[in-house]
Amino acid sequence: SVLQRPLQPLMDDLSALTYAGFERDTIKYAAYQDAMYQYFVDRRAAHAGAHGTADGAIMPALRVLIAGAGRGPLVDRCLVAAEAAEVPLDLMALEKSPVAFLILQRRQREVWQDRVRLGHGDMRHWRPADPAWRADLLVSELLGSLGDNELSPECIEGARPLLADGGAIVPAAYTAFIAPIMSDALWQAARHAPAPESPYVVHMRRAQQPWPAQPLWTFTHRGGGGGGSATDTAMVVFGGAPSNGASGPPWLIHGFAGYFSATLYGDVTLSIEPATTTPGLCSWFAMWLPLATPLLVRPGEAVAAHVWRCAAAARVWYEW
Repeated sequence: SVLQRPLQPLMDDLSALTYAGFERDTIKYAAYQDAMYQYFVDRRAAHAGAHGTADGAIMPALRVLIAGAGRGPLVDRCLVAAEAAEVPLDLMALEKSPVAFLILQRRQREVWQDRVRLGHGDMRHWRPADPAWRADLLVSELLGSLGDNELSPECIEGARPLLADGGAIVPAAYTAFIAPIMSDALWQAARHAPAPESPYVVHMRRAQQPWPAQPLWTFTHRGGGGGGSATDTAMVVFGGAPSNGASGPPWLIHGFAGYFSATLYGDVTLSIEPATTTPGLCSWFAMWLPLATPLLVRPGEAVAAHVWRCAAAARVWYEW
């Protein structure tokens, strides 16, 4: 139940320890590999359907952009998926962190060689040396505990000029969820934190969730010209019989837990929302949105939760 400030990978370069922790999540990377494999198989089938086996109908290399490549785990998975699907690749790994980019350069020399090209810069502003180069598939792993809290929507849509017409994006969509939480321990921890009304990420062991989580909003990244979309405000109501073994009211609600569920591509999903959680994930804890004053819920009463995702020119924040 230790509170942690959420990562801000757009503003801050991640530490080697953070990268190493994420790279141990084999379940997450297996899902990304499966998503890329499904995309490659779909493209191979589409090419075969359009050209058959006629002479000269060799499938052109699929251009893939790993936007935010870190130290290269998605690059490795992409190469494996392409080999399994038997498709040729033109693979670009883009990373803004100078330290992580040095590791990518070393891996290019020692492992990938000419199978991978590298780009250094912010995905929203970087442009390839060849101005005509556009990705058929853009892959990013900026999902946060609430889905969009690490600015995945802003980054992916900022990189849209790098996507070819008819291209695809992984993840394709992600939904934020919240649920009321009873936890005096988490509320006290937030109360004594430097920023008591800020969101935190936490492994919620000393907490009880009386009702199932409900969705707030969904960001959808459509390939080939369609923009990302989402509402920026939501109101959800929790009431009725308790779930998860909670006893009946009165209850003292101390805040809200935040989760996400994502569709990477096709039927490949990742989720930390309790009803649909992906077993074995270790990259994300729940988000904790503490209330300034705990809310007493009496028998027969419901809880209406209002949440806003606010944006200005240079920052995004939440209010609840």
